[in-house]
Amino acid sequence: MLERGPVRYDPVADCLYVTLSKAPVDHTRTIDDLRLVDLAASGEVVGVEFIGVLDGLDLHDIPRAAEVERLLRASELPLRITA
Repeated sequence: MLERGPVRYDPVADCLYVTLSKAPVDHTRTIDDLRLVDLAASGEVVGVEFIGVLDGLDLHDIPRAAEVERLLRASELPLRITA
């Protein structure tokens, strides 16, 4: 597991999680088969999970996409980001 600040990457599972809040997760919204958004009871975005990131990260339709992209770039992980 690679962890760089709020970004955690599991190379075995090829999954990446970006933490945006310390609030407890109440439920998860599925954007598609490769992208999930964890939400607090208040609706606040807690984090975003990406599956299959070696093929690239699609930020289209991701809440707080600009912040997610900033955190991903700051992590300095070798990722291909698309929007």
